[in-house]
Amino acid sequence: MKKSKRTANQVMKHVKAVRSRREGPTASANSIPESNRSSHTLPSVLTAASTPHAKAIELQKMTILLVREKLINDPLVPSDITDSQIVEYLNCTNFDPDRCVSYLKTAFKTMMELPQLFTGRDPSAPEAIQFWNVVYMAAFPKKSKEGYKFVYFGLKDPDPSHFNTVWNMKMYIMALEAIVRSSDLVPGFIFILDGKGTCLSHTPISQLRFLKKAIGYLQECSLVNMKKIHFVNASSMVERAYSLLKPFLNVNVTESLFFYTDGTMLAKTEDPSTLPPELGGTLSGSIPLFTEHLREVVESNAEYFKEDEDRRVMKFREARKPSTDTPTIKRPESR
Repeated sequence: MKKSKRTANQVMKHVKAVRSRREGPTASANSIPESNRSSHTLPSVLTAASTPHAKAIELQKMTILLVREKLINDPLVPSDITDSQIVEYLNCTNFDPDRCVSYLKTAFKTMMELPQLFTGRDPSAPEAIQFWNVVYMAAFPKKSKEGYKFVYFGLKDPDPSHFNTVWNMKMYIMALEAIVRSSDLVPGFIFILDGKGTCLSHTPISQLRFLKKAIGYLQECSLVNMKKIHFVNASSMVERAYSLLKPFLNVNVTESLFFYTDGTMLAKTEDPSTLPPELGGTLSGSIPLFTEHLREVVESNAEYFKEDEDRRVMKFREARKPSTDTPTIKRPESR
């Protein structure tokens, strides 16, 4: 319990630091004391010079080179993709270079087909700020007994008119990337989706085609291995929304879904010490507190999001260029 309290105190220091930074017009991430920048359990707030997963990169040096060789002539995966990104994708594929290459090709093809999700990824955009006003999204500091990381998503503001489906999905993916980039690599993730306050208007019929593609990306080629998905506070509305989305889910996902009518029931399935009190656990801290920390982590990755997008946009632009090779037309011989 003492260790858990120390973790909560660290998060509170992060929250106070980021709030003061937002209030000051010229403040920067460097104003946060170095001692408060990271924790062995919470995602770290990255500095510009940070190289994520340095130890894993060193251990997988030869595998990373092999992946790069296999991608030399790929039309969509940028040649200057970082070692950190490659090792993150390797982690998703059990460090199998062939699977990693296939995974990367699928991921970047999907990114090109979903520009609404993978361009304009600015954590300071008004829509990004609105995301944090509307939802709670948090990474809990303690892992499950299997070593999986917990990620929570729920509504802060249940008004559907404030819920921007595209931007919320964009920020959700950005936050997942920031968690992966800013934490130790883990074998999988446990997602906790809170149905409190949800209604069918949060899943508009007009957005189903977009949601199908976005969910496909999350299932097939995102940076996280989904091991379990817990739906808490699952009302009849949640069940109806799920019935709309179920055709888009693969078998592995549907078999990993668990529903609970009350949020505190989750503590009977997962270790209570890994869950905050809102979910029936004993973890020191709260969902709003961990959400504030994740927001800071996402914002600290602003430069990464921009550089990553610049690489992709340039590569995709080249891929879309029409071929300049003039085909040779063989004329029929005259008789």
